[in-house]
Amino acid sequence: MSLIDIQKKVSQREFEYYKNLDKHLEEIKKRAKEILPDAKIYLFGSVVEGRYIPGKSDIDVLIVSKKMPRTASEQAKIRVEILKDVGFFSPFEIHLADEEVFEYYKKNVKKLVEIN
Repeated sequence: MSLIDIQKKVSQREFEYYKNLDKHLEEIKKRAKEILPDAKIYLFGSVVEGRYIPGKSDIDVLIVSKKMPRTASEQAKIRVEILKDVGFFSPFEIHLADEEVFEYYKKNVKKLVEIN
């Protein structure tokens, strides 16, 4: 298999995440709420702004909870648990925030779309 063939396969796999975005966001939401029952989940970045490029852009997801752990290691565990369901090599970029950090996102992100 050539490098070009491998790149095509990777691109096709990533395209599937964009094509089935709602399904994957629902999986992320379900798992996040199992870990942090008060969690609110938001989509932001290039996907929301309509300027994403499959294979080049990531899919930014923000998870907000009053009970968000402060340590990097505990937050890493949450990311791992969530990515287990959608795939470690998926284009999802999981951002975690407590209410204080969420204020930063609200001020600095063009558009946040809550996943209901």
